[in-house]
Amino acid sequence: SSDGSLETPLATIQAAINASANGDTVRLFEGEYIETFDFMSKQLVLESRSDELQDSSIIERTIISAGPLGGSCIELVGVDAANATIKNLTFSGGQSQIGGGIYIENSTPRLIGIIIEKNSAEIGGGLYINQSNIEVLDTKIYGNGSNFGGGIYATGSIVRLNNVSIDSNLAYWGAGIYSEDSNFDITVSEMLTNQALIEGGAIYQNGNSILLSKTAVTNNVGLDFGGALVCYNGLLDIQGSTVAGNSANYGSALNIRESAIIIKNSILWANGENSFYSAAGSESSMVTVEYSNFYGGEEYLSSSSNVILNWGFGNFNSDPMFCGPDQGDFTLQENSICLTASDVSGLIGAFEQTCIEQLKIHKSDLPKNFSLFQNYPNPFNPITTISFRIDKPRKINLSVYSMNGKLIKELINDYISPGAHYIVWNGLGKNGTMVPSGLYIYKLSSSKKSIQKKMVIAK
Repeated sequence: SSDGSLETPLATIQAAINASANGDTVRLFEGEYIETFDFMSKQLVLESRSDELQDSSIIERTIISAGPLGGSCIELVGVDAANATIKNLTFSGGQSQIGGGIYIENSTPRLIGIIIEKNSAEIGGGLYINQSNIEVLDTKIYGNGSNFGGGIYATGSIVRLNNVSIDSNLAYWGAGIYSEDSNFDITVSEMLTNQALIEGGAIYQNGNSILLSKTAVTNNVGLDFGGALVCYNGLLDIQGSTVAGNSANYGSALNIRESAIIIKNSILWANGENSFYSAAGSESSMVTVEYSNFYGGEEYLSSSSNVILNWGFGNFNSDPMFCGPDQGDFTLQENSICLTASDVSGLIGAFEQTCIEQLKIHKSDLPKNFSLFQNYPNPFNPITTISFRIDKPRKINLSVYSMNGKLIKELINDYISPGAHYIVWNGLGKNGTMVPSGLYIYKLSSSKKSIQKKMVIAK
């Protein structure tokens, strides 16, 4: 009986869509929405009241979730969602085989100012994109987990990211992004502290092309290969970007095979001694470097027998003078040579020229100092991975408890170095026997802070 006004709102999102015409906006009050709905091919905006009330914190409190039964938080499929704009909402708590947070297939929606956090899936923990052409603006993709593509998984798609933060996601392959025969255009964005348990901390690329422009790729981890970037059989174009502080056993900055790599006006530094790795293939990779600061220089890159190197003009191998690399600050000091090293005598890399001014992303909104992430997979049987991050050396305790507070298993009780860490729990209690199915709490504690989350063993 309501008319959808501010005074007499409708009861469900679907009721509002049914009452809407092309060009209308469906605006949600704060709260958690667990609902499947159909856009009915209408040209609509679905948003929170954050712009209306000029309060960005409302985005975090207006949540679309999958609920206790699991599934994707939202599905945007075909012509039904082709004209939809999703704006200033949070998608959290999704658990699905494919697309834990947002599932997009054969569609062209726009995602603006949203948060995709704490979702999990086998493929595409935060965002799954299949055969679609989408634009993602001013968005945070944080703390999601999967086997392939912790933050984003895209196959056969065209994806444009602008002012997007992909932070602290976890996967076996492609913790930040897994790109399968897709074209990505990533501009003025950041990819940081993502962790791949096998390969591709920030990006795992297989086929087609990825353009990185004015983008920071920092402090990502690939335990085996490609701490930052993996490119197989594709084109990777790095323009005016910074790749720093990443780690892996092989190729902490770049791991490539049978690919074409273009690096211009960029900084690749502070990724350790093994920052570049070229795997053997039937054909050599082509690497072109211009007006860039590449650690090790021409001699280092040309030492690989699997690379045809085009070492162009304006390159150098010199300390870029980051402001605080040990603290994850890769902005440039005022006397850095990188400030005037580009092809137009301007700065190179992703960051502005002072130590204070950062990329135009609200990084302060993201927890990075003392963080505990959702375990993956969840639910699990019998093995799961728990990840956390600490800002400085400190003694921490990571333990598992029953819902009534009984200690089940102490996983860590020791001094830990700063950075991103993970531990695998095999479901065994302190007596060495398998714990029963049910809901458990895992807690990360130090002398001053404590964080806890829930996880489920399902046999």
